[in-house]
Amino acid sequence: MRRYKRLILLIVILFTVKKELTEAQSCKDVKKQIMFLVDSSYSVCESNDIDHPDCNWNIMKSFLKDVVALLPMQTRNLQVGITTFSTRINKQTNSSLTSDQNLLMTIIDQMPYVGGNTNISGALRYARSIFLNGMYSSNIDVKKVIVLITDGLSNVDSSLTLQEARLNKQLSIEQYAIGVTKYMNEDELQDLVSDPVSYHYLNASDFSHLNLLINELLQRLTCSQPPLPEPCRDTRSDIAFVLDSSGSIIIQHSDNSRDLSNWVLVKNVVINVAKNLNIGLSQTRISLITFSHIARVEFYLKDFNDFESLAANISKIDIIGSETNTSGALRLMNDVVFNVKNGDRPDVPNVAIVMTDGQSNVNYTGTVPEATRAKNSNTRIFVIGLTDEIYYKELQGIASLPWETHLFNRTSFSLADTIVSNLVWNVCHSPCTHVENGSCNNGSITRCCQTRN
Repeated sequence: MRRYKRLILLIVILFTVKKELTEAQSCKDVKKQIMFLVDSSYSVCESNDIDHPDCNWNIMKSFLKDVVALLPMQTRNLQVGITTFSTRINKQTNSSLTSDQNLLMTIIDQMPYVGGNTNISGALRYARSIFLNGMYSSNIDVKKVIVLITDGLSNVDSSLTLQEARLNKQLSIEQYAIGVTKYMNEDELQDLVSDPVSYHYLNASDFSHLNLLINELLQRLTCSQPPLPEPCRDTRSDIAFVLDSSGSIIIQHSDNSRDLSNWVLVKNVVINVAKNLNIGLSQTRISLITFSHIARVEFYLKDFNDFESLAANISKIDIIGSETNTSGALRLMNDVVFNVKNGDRPDVPNVAIVMTDGQSNVNYTGTVPEATRAKNSNTRIFVIGLTDEIYYKELQGIASLPWETHLFNRTSFSLADTIVSNLVWNVCHSPCTHVENGSCNNGSITRCCQTRN
């Protein structure tokens, strides 16, 4: 009878998932590599007998099989890996990711229960090493995703857990967590997942309720980005977009024709961010700077009072196509854009969003000092690093802290639009929204910390 109930539930879930994925506007065919990190510690099966009624290991495996069976592996360009962890990391897929659902089913069937402690930090570090493996790291058009499933809290190198999560986020690895039972550390799991937390954190009161999360998890894993929270539409900010308009963005074909498709993708990020904000002179104002060998203001904060006019203007902006004068663009932002006479409001937070595909090569020694000057004037700076050609240390010097929420690294042009939701969410929320008693916990490791450094 239990088997029949599970079959009926799977049929209902399959119908619902297919219907919602078809209708969902935000679901796109984005290539993804998904690593499941599965807790195999003592608390999952305290009896140490997987056939005992109180052992939850087989329930965990059934949940994984149901999820894998329903993932649209071929149509959505997905590759999946599975790793169990306890005191040590127990590799299940020979350090590989695969699109073969039958192979994954076999791997899950053969997953041994191990027992022991809960080494979440080691699991996060191992997943990062797989994604950075030469076989997988070369294609930055593929989005990297971690799904952690645990019923407990870190008790092996637990002081490193949030640090490992932060390092993953800096590499633009999207992190989900599923907490099971009342014994897991919800604060720890919510700190290690990507923003928005409500989208990336799921919980089940016990293992028998894991199957209730299948539909929700599948939707999130197969969509390119989370839905935007409504509070973002009430945010008042003065936002300056600072866009790299250098020659490296142009694709030069063998017949000497110029392909500007990457430039269109960059402009689309600006348009899609603006679309999810309440644009208006009394709400959110937007300015845009482009830079190459020179920097120029395309429009000021005071220029547009509605999204439609703003978007139409952005779509018409031409690429400059020369060198990379990031310092000049930041100086223009500091001195001209964030200036009261050009529409800057003293009582409204200033935000800068810098997008670049390379490193400064014009007055490059002034880049970080100009960024520091902006941060010392309470401007929050987000940085989107496009392609592998960026200079990471320079981007770290430009971005506000914590880097896990202000620095989007190694993003390809084709995937740039997939970070819009995460970017907007962080723009809309103060970096210290979650701070207790006015102070940050654990320095820059947690989600909320200082923005000036």
